[in-house]
Amino acid sequence: MPSPRRLGPILALAAAVGVCYANSFAVPFHFDDEKIIVQHPCGEDLACYFAAPRNSSRIVAYASFWANRVVGGLDPRGFHLVNLAIHFGAAVLVYLLVRR
Repeated sequence: MPSPRRLGPILALAAAVGVCYANSFAVPFHFDDEKIIVQHPCGEDLACYFAAPRNSSRIVAYASFWANRVVGGLDPRGFHLVNLAIHFGAAVLVYLLVRR
């Protein structure tokens, strides 16, 4: 188990990300989410998501949208939770990189 000295900054990052995203769980989709997620013509068909050339530059984003839609349907809270996890992971990686 990591020492508290090493775990402290990561817990602080978790708290900061949690505070930043806390209010997102009570809001619906907005901006282009309706078009990209809710009204997407592919629905839950993974192959369809990547068949169109316009998706080639956003492979990770569209894979995330597809997985969220398959697992949790169109409940925005699931999409917001995955977004929180992605940003927390990125913050931890940046911390570890800077620390190194």
